[in-house]
Amino acid sequence: MYVHVPFCTVRCPYCDFATRPYRAEEAPRLVTCVAHEVRLRALAPGTPQAWGSLYFGGGTPSRLEPDAFRALVKGIDAALAFVPGHERSLEANPEDLDGARLQAFRDSGVERLSIGAQSLFDDELAQLGRVHDARAVETGVARARTFGFKSLSVDLMYAYPGHTLERFAGTLERALALGPDHVSAYAYTAESGTPMGDAVQKGTTGRPDEDAEALFFETARDMLEAAGFRHYEISNFARPGHETLHHVNYWRRGEYLGLGPSAVSFVGERRARAPRGLVAWAERIEALAGGESQATPFPARWDVEDAAPFAAFETVFLGLRLDGGVRTRDWPAAVDVPERERWRAAATPLVERGWLRATAGGWRVARAERLRTDAIALAWREGVDRLAPLRAS
Repeated sequence: MYVHVPFCTVRCPYCDFATRPYRAEEAPRLVTCVAHEVRLRALAPGTPQAWGSLYFGGGTPSRLEPDAFRALVKGIDAALAFVPGHERSLEANPEDLDGARLQAFRDSGVERLSIGAQSLFDDELAQLGRVHDARAVETGVARARTFGFKSLSVDLMYAYPGHTLERFAGTLERALALGPDHVSAYAYTAESGTPMGDAVQKGTTGRPDEDAEALFFETARDMLEAAGFRHYEISNFARPGHETLHHVNYWRRGEYLGLGPSAVSFVGERRARAPRGLVAWAERIEALAGGESQATPFPARWDVEDAAPFAAFETVFLGLRLDGGVRTRDWPAAVDVPERERWRAAATPLVERGWLRATAGGWRVARAERLRTDAIALAWREGVDRLAPLRAS
């Protein structure tokens, strides 16, 4: 289960997520509407009876005041059940990690924090529009440890305008010195409609090219693996037992339920996306809430698209991101035997080319080719299309 909290202190110049400036007076509406929405979802046919993870993202869920966060979680726990020992994660900014908030997170069962550092150099943080400095990251990680969180992730970004390989290596060294259990290292994407992204696309500011980006990627992999981290997903590294199970479920194309504005759900081979804006989403939930005594068909009147036409490609595209690769046991029921055989046949030339490695249960991307994972997935699909030119796209 994913819960989207759209509030941020400021909007970073590279961000295109569904966010809005935090105003404490808007928090009660979010909390109330999430409670309504989760009750509506619990009534829907096919909704799982117990959930394996609960992830708070955003935006910046750590911006909520302690009482508001406790109320948010209480409303969810009142409507749905979770399996024993399930994972509860929260995305947090360093400046929010005060004692009162950390206690509220722990009281609500959160045991994993994903701390948005991005860099550990103050001038780079200022360029990225962050309101914290490097010292706040160090202080936040140390303080979180004293509250008994079982898993701490430090999240970093690389290859943004002006970024250098030397500085990135320095950030990795400083991050490792904090003793995290998990590190996420994401390549910057120039998103349209963001100040930084528009400047890159117009050519008014430069960023490292693809060859340079590859060096950033290899630097992260080499340094983190040398420090004992497993490169379990393209952008994610974990010490043994600290992989983000919630995200692994995404990459394995498992079911998930999204609550809050802009959240996406995928349940029973059907998917939905909530309205992006807080007000539009809240008004829809409030309109539905009056009829919640009757079973509301999933996904409660959101727009739905059928996953079947692209289920095979989605399984491949997501599975190849993981170090374990695509597993044949993960083929969805919608993918019939002839379709599966076409994918198997189309994998052979990619194995011969050295892009894929055959495993006991499927295929994975060769280590030297992992930076090209998306392109390999597309090449695999093109091979399938050549085997079945009349197949529906």
